[in-house]
Amino acid sequence: MSASNNPISVMISGKVLSIIVPCYNPDPGWEEVLVEKFIELKNELKLPEIKLTIVNDGSLTGITDNIINHLKINIPNLQWISYSNNHGKGYALREGVKASEGDYFIYTDIDFPYTINSMAAIYNNLLADADVVVGIREREYYDKVPARRIIISKFVKKLIKYLLSTDVTDTQCGLKGFNQKGRVIFLETTIDRFLFDMQFVKFVSRDKSLVIKPQVVYCRPGIVFSHMNYKVLLRESWNFIRLIIN
Repeated sequence: MSASNNPISVMISGKVLSIIVPCYNPDPGWEEVLVEKFIELKNELKLPEIKLTIVNDGSLTGITDNIINHLKINIPNLQWISYSNNHGKGYALREGVKASEGDYFIYTDIDFPYTINSMAAIYNNLLADADVVVGIREREYYDKVPARRIIISKFVKKLIKYLLSTDVTDTQCGLKGFNQKGRVIFLETTIDRFLFDMQFVKFVSRDKSLVIKPQVVYCRPGIVFSHMNYKVLLRESWNFIRLIIN
């Protein structure tokens, strides 16, 4: 496998694309950003319709009836899924993918942190022949994140390379796409929080019938990445051990 970094050439297709995003205590103004970027993506892909599913993963703040109404007015056929208890990003995305319909599926974060061209590249690879497309963060990504995240990311990538038997070492990039075959594998993941991405890559890498393509993706200007909580790291360390053992 080799990461593609070619200029974007958008393919027009009658296939149905579903975008799934998790939502937990989003920042003020998130709905305006989401609407703006969703419309940009739709215009870039020149598709008559893109389905969007938002999964509210037990948010305590940032969600009001006015915000939900604003989203539904500006994004036709929006699917809104909500439940009261927070379960984690992996759980939320499985719920969203399970409830979504389409030929192709792409998941990303609520603030659409990657460029529209990056998302279009994921889609074009799916249209070509890929079953699963894994976003690979460009080298400059590490200039935009806190030092703690840099250390953790590089350490995890080295462990993945030597222990999980996969060519894709940047498993934690929050932009991935898959077709119906990949969807089946994604719904087999069991980790509820951040390491669900790693588990998904492990599962698809061991299925030799799948076509897996890495795609270099780029963060859009102005994105600020948060610090990773030590409690989250401690909790996820057990999931990491489980992945290696299994």
